[in-house]
Amino acid sequence: TRTVATASSLQEVLDGAARRLAALFRVRWAAVALFDDAGRLVVRADHAVDGQAPSQVGVEVPLTAGGPAERAVALRRAVAVADLD
Repeated sequence: TRTVATASSLQEVLDGAARRLAALFRVRWAAVALFDDAGRLVVRADHAVDGQAPSQVGVEVPLTAGGPAERAVALRRAVAVADLD
């Protein structure tokens, strides 16, 4: 709540959310994706704990049948993926 109240932009809020998600779930990388005006799911913020992963901001998230993004959209909540490989 404090971050939202003191943030100067939506991007600052999303960046903070990605950082906190990575820490909360103890994962190396976390992202926040939102639907754009065209109905595409696009990464708006991400955080790599070790700083080594290239940013995925701006990348469209495919909603493939049975994939984790499709599951998150259908359930209307975040899902954790143990290993994307």
